[in-house]
Amino acid sequence: MTNVLVTDSIFKNVDYINKININSRNDLFIATATKLFIFNIDKRKPVYQQDKPFDLPLAIHDIYIHGNQTILCSARGLYLAIPFGNSYTIKPVLTRNHVQAIVPVNSKTYAVASDSGIEFCTLKIIP
Repeated sequence: MTNVLVTDSIFKNVDYINKININSRNDLFIATATKLFIFNIDKRKPVYQQDKPFDLPLAIHDIYIHGNQTILCSARGLYLAIPFGNSYTIKPVLTRNHVQAIVPVNSKTYAVASDSGIEFCTLKIIP
């Protein structure tokens, strides 16, 4: 058993983990109360962005993965983690306060829980 929080120094300031999930690229998305980290399982090292470990200051409430899609529910809305080379670009797809969860209704429609209630919407997500 290996504890990546202990073995990798980029996680030295991580005190509490809210959510984790692994996508089809074997990247482990690690959400804390204040940041998002991404760690590649196969390489056993962090994913980098601009020569630094990926470290996004965004409060993530949930991480939904479906096929090649990685959707992040956050305090400021829904974001899509789009693979960009060996890293990711984080793109906002829906602005809402405190998005807590997202679930698929069918292949195009999602139910989104936020401060606005539970809304059904079609998201334009890049395949």
